[in-house]
This record gives sequence, C-alpha cells and structure tokens, in this order.
Amino acid sequence: MLNKAIADLSSTQTPESKDESSICDNKTLLISEETQKVYLPYTIEDVMKKLKSSEEYQTVQEVVDKEYTLPLSTFKMPIISRFKEAYRFMRTKENSSVYAAVDLALELMFNSNLNPAVIRAAKDLKELNIYLDCLYENEVEKFDCFKIVYKVLPKIK
Repeated sequence: MLNKAIADLSSTQTPESKDESSICDNKTLLISEETQKVYLPYTIEDVMKKLKSSEEYQTVQEVVDKEYTLPLSTFKMPIISRFKEAYRFMRTKENSSVYAAVDLALELMFNSNLNPAVIRAAKDLKELNIYLDCLYENEVEKFDCFKIVYKVLPKIK
C-alpha cells in the first residue's frame, strides 16, 4: 500500500495527519514557520518517476520527504538564498550556461519581494517568469501555476 502524500497542505491538517492512503498532486507551496519546513509542489507523475528511477527510495512518502520537503533554514539568508536558488534553477532545471545562471541570479538576488522558496518551486523558466510578472504588477493572486501559502507564527507585541 502506498504511504501518505501531502494532498492539500493549505488545509488545517499537517502532512503527518493526512490519511495514509491518500495520494494525489500537490499544487501548493507551503512555507510554514510552525513546522519550520517548506513543502514544495509536485505531481504524482514526477514522484513516481523518481521512485522508479532511484534505488534510494522505497516509498512515495520517502520521495516526498526527501525531494519536496525542505527545512525553512535553507532560506534563512534571503539575498544569498535567492542567488543560490536562481543559479541552481538555471543550471539544473534549464540546463543553461554559467553566464545565464549568474545573470538571472544577480537579477533576482536583490528582489526583496521574492521568496527564494518560490524559485525552488518553479518547474521551469516560463513558470518563474509568470510569477515575477505577477509580482512586478503587484497581482500575485493572479499567479495560478501553484498556490503559495504562508503559515506564520503570531507575533508577540
């Protein structure tokens, strides 16, 4: 039987409380201060490809935990994280040259409105550009490639 998958992280349940047999696409980027984790969007097709192509994983949940769940501390220094994520994005997902990767990384590095987790979550340059256009136009709610949810801890006054 397949282990649990994070179906809709925007609900009030945590991924650990989901039904063990539920497995479906996750179209939500969840950035949670509560769990100190970032849950990236994924499709079951991608998860199954990684499960079949790698001897490292035995279950769907292992793939989700290792490939699509990151500690929030990965992005704790935003300027450096934006640079690293943009560079990694261009080199791995877009197979670009070092020059093109550095160019995008420098461009996004100082964009303080851009969360580095969004760069990691984007599947291709088209998706990232759509988000950047929405961000520039201050219409992030129009971005529909995946949902972005922030679960922040309450501030003490």
